[in-house]
Amino acid sequence: MGQFTDEAAALHNLGVLAQRWGIALDDPFLVDLRHRALTSYDGDLFLNNLERLVASHPDRFDSPQVPYFHGRSFEALTALLSSSIFIPKLMQRHPEYIDIVLGRPRPYPRQHRYEQRDFLRLESEMEGMDESDFMQLLRGYRNQKMIEIALRELQGADSLEVLLGDISMLAEITLELAYRYGWKSLVALYGEPHYLDYHGKSFPASFAVIGLGKLGGTELNYSSDVDIIYLYDSCYQGTTTGGKRKPIETHQFFVNLSKLITRYLGNVTEDGFVFRVDLRLRPDGDTGEICLGLQSYENYYGTIGQTWERSMLIKARCVAGCDQLVTQFRTMVRPFVFRKYMDESSILAIRELKEKIDTKVRKNLHTNVKLGRGGIREIEFFLSIIQLLYGGKEPRLRHHSTLRCLDIFTELHYIERHEADELWQCYEFLRRVEHRIQMHDQRQSHTLPDDEASQVRIARQMGFERLADFLAELQRIMERVHQRFATLFHSDDTNHEDTPLAQEIFSGNYSREELVPMLAAFGFDNPRQAANNVYSILERSLKINTESRRLREISGTLLEKLVASSDADMALTHFERFYHAAAGRGGVLKLIYDVPQALDIFMPVFSGSPYLSALINRHPEMVDILVSQQESSHLPTRHELEERIVKLTSRAASDMELLLDQLRYFKITEFVRIAFMELSGIIDVSASTAALSQLADVIVDRLYHALYAEMVIRYGEPRTESEAPCPFAIVGLGKLGGCELNYSSDLDLIFLYQGAGQTTGGTHGTLRNNEFFIRLVQRLINGLSVATTHGVCYKVDARLRPNGNSGSLVTPLDGFISYHTNAQAMTWEKQMLLKARFICGDATLYATFQNYRDEHVLLGAFGASQFREIYDMRLRIEQEKGKTREGFHDYKAGRGGLIDIEFLCQCEQLHGARENPWLLEMTRTFEIIDALAALHVWEKADSDKIREHYHFFRSLENMLKIFQENTSSALAMNGAAHHALAARMGFGNNGGERFLKHYRTVTTETREFFEKYFVKLMGTS
Repeated sequence: MGQFTDEAAALHNLGVLAQRWGIALDDPFLVDLRHRALTSYDGDLFLNNLERLVASHPDRFDSPQVPYFHGRSFEALTALLSSSIFIPKLMQRHPEYIDIVLGRPRPYPRQHRYEQRDFLRLESEMEGMDESDFMQLLRGYRNQKMIEIALRELQGADSLEVLLGDISMLAEITLELAYRYGWKSLVALYGEPHYLDYHGKSFPASFAVIGLGKLGGTELNYSSDVDIIYLYDSCYQGTTTGGKRKPIETHQFFVNLSKLITRYLGNVTEDGFVFRVDLRLRPDGDTGEICLGLQSYENYYGTIGQTWERSMLIKARCVAGCDQLVTQFRTMVRPFVFRKYMDESSILAIRELKEKIDTKVRKNLHTNVKLGRGGIREIEFFLSIIQLLYGGKEPRLRHHSTLRCLDIFTELHYIERHEADELWQCYEFLRRVEHRIQMHDQRQSHTLPDDEASQVRIARQMGFERLADFLAELQRIMERVHQRFATLFHSDDTNHEDTPLAQEIFSGNYSREELVPMLAAFGFDNPRQAANNVYSILERSLKINTESRRLREISGTLLEKLVASSDADMALTHFERFYHAAAGRGGVLKLIYDVPQALDIFMPVFSGSPYLSALINRHPEMVDILVSQQESSHLPTRHELEERIVKLTSRAASDMELLLDQLRYFKITEFVRIAFMELSGIIDVSASTAALSQLADVIVDRLYHALYAEMVIRYGEPRTESEAPCPFAIVGLGKLGGCELNYSSDLDLIFLYQGAGQTTGGTHGTLRNNEFFIRLVQRLINGLSVATTHGVCYKVDARLRPNGNSGSLVTPLDGFISYHTNAQAMTWEKQMLLKARFICGDATLYATFQNYRDEHVLLGAFGASQFREIYDMRLRIEQEKGKTREGFHDYKAGRGGLIDIEFLCQCEQLHGARENPWLLEMTRTFEIIDALAALHVWEKADSDKIREHYHFFRSLENMLKIFQENTSSALAMNGAAHHALAARMGFGNNGGERFLKHYRTVTTETREFFEKYFVKLMGTS
């Protein structure tokens, strides 16, 4: 006799029952009840469940004399309440289930699913039901039958084969009901589905559900998924006819039917579910069509079917719908599954299948009765591998039942009778343990619970008085099973070293749930998401044996690089996307497989930059660029860039759409090259901004010349009234003009021409010069900003032209001069001309523009009042654009931000140009700071700080884009949010607070410099 784990709780349960029935604790019934609890499978569980059940249904348990507390009924109730928490909860909600203990549940008769009395009754009841009532009907029937089967097992009333068969029959009945209900619902809407044969003749289409795995083997357990695939009898054209709604394609009809069946069984309602539905064994797994025609299955298995799919199809059988259709299916796949002639590659594939299972179980100890060493899985694969090897020549081996297979193996002398008997005894023992684990709470578990009380309960259910005896027997049985499994292919398990964990993870032997603890052990912070990523990679790789093998070969290096990266979880997420993108490009993955060290190139990107990762994953062929970049530490010159872009776009001269795509592709490749160099520390932010600006120059220049040539053919060349060619120039302003583009900058452009006149020599008439150039610029802006298959090239901002949006898109030089001569230009418009830089077009025209700018707009036009105006404008920007929500600071427009330095440098440049006009030739802030420092405009210590702070701001701007794909300048003032960013900016691990401390120092000192030197500028006459 056992003891209560919690004596006080047991006494409390008995006291509650005594009070409810008005009897004393020493009443003979309660004394007997206590004794019954102590001799049950789990006394604590029994009393707790009974007390709750009585409280839920006081009318059924109004005294100790009710029939539930007598004879066989009390024994049945005790068995259920001391074995499960799931079954008592069902009884609490549905009191009719309690009456099960009053009867003697019987197994299903040996009849077909649609001949079963239960099926016929339920089919009649479902007529006219709405969907919710139908789903409730299925769940109520399922719950009742599961309680009956559990009771029969606990009472030892039936053999294991009968119990497994009954759970499988329950699945078949509910699947058949779901199929028929769904079919009638869809036919009422769309009519009967038909298909057309090769001759165009129409035939009614049929449908079937194929059971696989344990369902196919008629060996479902209490918490099994139902592994199924959906099939219809043709993939030829066809539609529905005769429904209320517009006809739909036959394929769509069956897709809808498949989704309905899946929902009817698998959706969780207040009554639970019927069975979890697993459709991942279909061709292409989760990404494949939910339902396929017979010919589609034939095409798939005949071309890319894998060895594991051969093993899976051994148990294929009809579980709902048209049996004849499944017979056709089995006939069709038979040559694929059971091969008469086994070549070397087929044997190798089967050997690998066996090794996968061996690898998988090696890390699982005896507590997992399914996947552990010597578990159920080894018995199942022992049988299926023999079937795969010899089933092609011996049809009798093609059976789906484990017990029947063992008998056949004995009859055909593949194993001895005593070996078959021993394997079946082992299988029966392990399956019964599995059932007791699962009937407790209906979880899909195969592992013995960790707590001793639960283990003791299972030991008692298995007929053992002592837990130690049960565990010893379990270990003995699993050792015997593994010894038998190890004899396949004469494997010497004792000399077999453990497979590295990395290879096991990528072996394809584990479910998502099983991968979670393995990846946690490897060091992933979010092992569940990591498991999803690995599983996604495996779903693709396992379709091709060679690729699966090569992936396992590099798995150690891959996981080592992932966990050593700055963010292993992010890196794996991006690698998973890259893998799928690159899978269709054999050369890309081949490079990774051949040179695993190439992963060193990817990891900084995948672990640090969502922005770059997205670019690479859209264009996986760029891996070559990154690899080749390792061999070069210099950025291309302007001449080298021009050669590259001409070479790439040379064939697109007459195809503008192709040219636009190629320009975008060129930009992406160079973006990746520049960003990777900055990410790797090869270049700093000063070099990267210059390189990004040079890249924009080259692209604008290439597109301009292509558009100009095309327009000249249509309208002729624009000429002045003196018949000279009309010059035209594109001028960059802002960050482009300052050679300071970042990874998300727009292009600030203005467009100049000189001379009235018109075009001559075109095929489509003439245009006035301003009309020609307006059309040219409109096409240029559209060509840069329109989205193509490779995205947007650049957004263009032309609002800095005279009169802004209300002004002409192109400006004649004399118009520009007039605008500034007549005092129409605002101070800020003159200030922004400091960044003006020639991009492309007529250099002579730009030189004329520049000379006028320097002499008449900038030199001598800025004094104390203008500097005061710029100072005030900076403060307005701070108030209007630098304001952020609480807890944030704008590193550009906020107090002490980047604009403080830019405005200060521009004003000092204007002031210093009075004596040093050459300062106006500079547009880059880095160069301007160095030049002003050389002129001793600022104190030496201040000069150094200003440069450092400007470098910090620009680095921060680029890092936020590269690492976080964040173009907002609002920075959270929370150190914990910036650990990753801090590490990438040199502040060490968990350096978020150090980074923010430095940021506050930078902004404080920057504002101090801004105030200190603007005071001097505003006092200047």
